[in-house]
Amino acid sequence: MATSLKVLIVGGGIAGLSLAIFLERAGIEYTILEKAKEFRAWGASIALSPQVLRVFDQLGMLSELQEFGIIFTSGVYYKQDMTKIGAVDLSNYEERWLLSKVPAEKIQWGKRILRTLQNENGAKVFCSDGTDFDADILIGADGAYSAVRQSLYKNLALKNYPLPKSDTDPLRFDQFGLLGITKPLDDVYPELKNATKTHMCIIIASEKPYIAYVRKLKGGRIGWTLCGELLDAELHEQDNSFRFSDWEGESIENIRKDIDSLLTPLGETMANLIENTECISKVMLEDKLFITWHSGRTCLIGDAAHKLVPAAGQGANQSILDAICMANLLHEMPSKSSTDIERVFEKFYAIRFPTAKKAIEGSARLSSLISKRGFIGNTLRSIVLNLPGAITQKAVDAINSGRPILNYVDPIPVQGTVPNTSLPHHLSTDSEAI
Repeated sequence: MATSLKVLIVGGGIAGLSLAIFLERAGIEYTILEKAKEFRAWGASIALSPQVLRVFDQLGMLSELQEFGIIFTSGVYYKQDMTKIGAVDLSNYEERWLLSKVPAEKIQWGKRILRTLQNENGAKVFCSDGTDFDADILIGADGAYSAVRQSLYKNLALKNYPLPKSDTDPLRFDQFGLLGITKPLDDVYPELKNATKTHMCIIIASEKPYIAYVRKLKGGRIGWTLCGELLDAELHEQDNSFRFSDWEGESIENIRKDIDSLLTPLGETMANLIENTECISKVMLEDKLFITWHSGRTCLIGDAAHKLVPAAGQGANQSILDAICMANLLHEMPSKSSTDIERVFEKFYAIRFPTAKKAIEGSARLSSLISKRGFIGNTLRSIVLNLPGAITQKAVDAINSGRPILNYVDPIPVQGTVPNTSLPHHLSTDSEAI
């Protein structure tokens, strides 16, 4: 490992915090720059697959996840009238929490990135409050609107680097998502008490272009996501889509009126769940795969490199898989030279890009299956969601077959009957999986 390596991580989300935890264990110096001024709950729950649970088991964190997480055993699809369409096995999905594992002094809050610079000697970040930070490596983990990515692409354009058109095309969205976690409701719904296993309920509305995802959580709470089509054409453009985060309460109220008749398996409507939710997050939805992830001493991970819609259930897992791979390669990097850093980033891209591409393609297929309306959509869902269990289980096993771990932490045996297909992330090997 390169001695005295210093890493700047921009973004304190899932990708950034995961990488920080892994670098902490590796003994690599790092600082997280997060634009939020303080931590606050965003009203979203996160599903973790067996792909990433193994690494948390390796780090001794699995028992904590089990204490406040709940296992998803299946995804059950319903029509608006609560007629069951079919189900897909989703064994071993859980909730998690990462911030408590990162030392408080290693997170700098209220740091909005203005621009970045890099040369042969290091990388530098300039923030809106007048502060700046130096490091050997800059990791952009700051989401779909990544300031690191925008600065990286701008600098590459100034050097006449041939960026693919898809990288510079504006983000266009035609879907929105509301995410929330209700207050404790176990006094109203006794079935929420002491829940340890549950299934994800997916309700496909027929009267309005909405899809609802509802799941039980620990503490008598209910996690929900409501996805729908944007009705305001102006919001389809990149610049205007930033306005989405500043929606007024009236807009949410209008949506609540639209879903008064959208029932959930609990017997309540989605409008009632929203009424009992203290914190609601609003996001724009689009699957997006950027082609250019790195240059010089800067590299993108997580949503900054590949964006999956939250409802697909793979975004968090792909971000953590990025962090595992990056930490393994940085741990093996022999020096802080530009040549060795570029070698690490090229290896990271070779390992992670094909898998991220497959995940996004799978997300697009699932989204098309769920959102298609009319006779064709109903027929396809009835067929696909009622395939023999062996077929659906094979598909789920294929997704979860790659379960990488950190090379520099004591290994743990492979759990379960499904073989592990992931190869160790070594800087010197020529081929990798996951």
